[in-house]
Amino acid sequence: MMTLLLPLLSLSALSPTRILVAWHTETNRTGDYAALVSTAAAAEPNTIIRAKHVSDVTCDDLKWFHGVALGSPVYWGMYSGVMKAFLDNVQQRCFSWPVAALRWKVGAAFATGAHVSSGKEATIAALHTFYYSVQMVAVANEPASACLMGACATNRNESAAVPTFTDAERTDAQSLARRLVRLSTAMRGLMES
Repeated sequence: MMTLLLPLLSLSALSPTRILVAWHTETNRTGDYAALVSTAAAAEPNTIIRAKHVSDVTCDDLKWFHGVALGSPVYWGMYSGVMKAFLDNVQQRCFSWPVAALRWKVGAAFATGAHVSSGKEATIAALHTFYYSVQMVAVANEPASACLMGACATNRNESAAVPTFTDAERTDAQSLARRLVRLSTAMRGLMES
């Protein structure tokens, strides 16, 4: 496996790896968590970030990225309706069928919810299902993370002006972003061939 990745890494060293972080939020908690993911991804060498609310994501953004992190609050154990509408319209709005332009690109997912067991893993899994359906590669988090399939945070106080994320939630956002950038960088040789 390492023999395969080393040539891919050297191919992608010429230009920055492009990461899109897009989220939906009503209370801005998911947006605040997206900022943690964006900041951590931007800290990786040779990386460019676009961070946008999902309603501001353009077709150009979707064709631009090497890796994407999508985030949503949990709505009854699933991602939000706004996120669903965005994903449902990607093909018609930006691509033809099949959505070959996203093949080999890398996707990560994160979620926020009001309770510890509010369905964050199910929301992340649903976002991964979108990635699989358009032939993307989904990246999971470190084995020690709270949400193994992505990164997640619990909204402990919805009325607080500034969200309170635990150290573990911050670490999960950082490790997911790091894995997204590194796998996106490694996969660029396949994307560009």
